[in-house]
Amino acid sequence: SQVLGMASAGVETLVDPDYELKSGAAPVPRHMHHKYAIVDGRVLLCGSYNWSYSASARNNENCVVTEDVYLVAKYSAEFERLWREFKAAAPLSQQ
Repeated sequence: SQVLGMASAGVETLVDPDYELKSGAAPVPRHMHHKYAIVDGRVLLCGSYNWSYSASARNNENCVVTEDVYLVAKYSAEFERLWREFKAAAPLSQQ
């Protein structure tokens, strides 16, 4: 995961509440598994795509791009709910 590098670069970054930061190990018992992005509050990208090199170069992934107002609103609301939950529990960085 690139989350630690993003956090150290100043990107406001949150992790699941039970994410354990241990060097050289994979100590995460579970992950939020959502894979989507909302661009400018009007475009939704979602699917199996993992936003990684392997996803773009090796895996068979899908990514749906839509401007459907209903879907953008639903995914945005879920993002805000998760952001509030994780921000209270496990911030990695603060802007």
